[in-house]
Amino acid sequence: MRKFLPQLTHLVLEADSNQLAKNDAKYRIALLYGCYIVNQNWLKISIEKGEMVPEERFEIQGDMDHGRTGAPSKARRNRELKKQNLFFGIKVGLVNDTQDLYRKYITVGRGEIGDEYDDLIVCGSTHFTDEEIAELKNTYPTKYLISHKWVDDCICNYEIIKKDSYLL
Repeated sequence: MRKFLPQLTHLVLEADSNQLAKNDAKYRIALLYGCYIVNQNWLKISIEKGEMVPEERFEIQGDMDHGRTGAPSKARRNRELKKQNLFFGIKVGLVNDTQDLYRKYITVGRGEIGDEYDDLIVCGSTHFTDEEIAELKNTYPTKYLISHKWVDDCICNYEIIKKDSYLL
């Protein structure tokens, strides 16, 4: 993935007939930056007309995993209104984030990461075995262990979701 910067204003993605894009790191980072996420027809028509056409009718409506969440529009409006980023005020720890992907998500979303926080985001396998969960609970007995899926779902819905159903 190429490095995205906060100055990013548009991301052009392939979309299906429902205006849903692939749920990948590029899509999630673009959501966190609050840029326009549009389908490839926007770029094609803009080039044909020799100017940028209004983006709204080309805006992606969500992703193929979460459905039509309206997250791109919510994220963009949040940026336009100069509101706080999605994870602003969230304080968590991370474990098993071997590719630093969730560190990137949380920091781009303006959350704080540290060892001293009670909530610990556990990255790695989507389906942890009972033995893996027991080992993590033994290793971090005073922490609330939360699946990394919580971070994914917050980003892809562009709202902070209660962590209760993500506890390991």
